[in-house]
This record gives sequence, C-alpha cells and structure tokens, in this order.
Amino acid sequence: MNEHRTPEEQRLLDEQYVALALEEAQAAGAAGEVPIGAVVVYEPVDRGTCRPLAPSTRPS
Repeated sequence: MNEHRTPEEQRLLDEQYVALALEEAQAAGAAGEVPIGAVVVYEPVDRGTCRPLAPSTRPS
C-alpha cells in the first residue's frame, strides 16, 4: 500500500486494477489464448524520498 493514500483510496485503486486484470483474462480466453489476466502497475518514485512523482514530473 502506498503511504500517501488512505486505505479506502488504495482499496478502490486495487479494485480497478483487479477489474482490468479480469478483463484481460476474459479477452485472452475469448481469443483462444491462456487467460492469465495480469496488469503491471508502474508508479514512478523519487529516488531521494521514495515518494511517488507528481504527474507533471513523470517520464513520458
């Protein structure tokens, strides 16, 4: 869990990621592929403070 989010905010975000993973699994199964259903979540952090980078400073 990210220390800069409330537990409720983190729970909602986690639910969104799980929903995305399930969608990917369903799409893979429908295409005849192995339905693993995974998403990679990347949240860049500042090396000095280990805090998430502000959206305006994130690499493109």
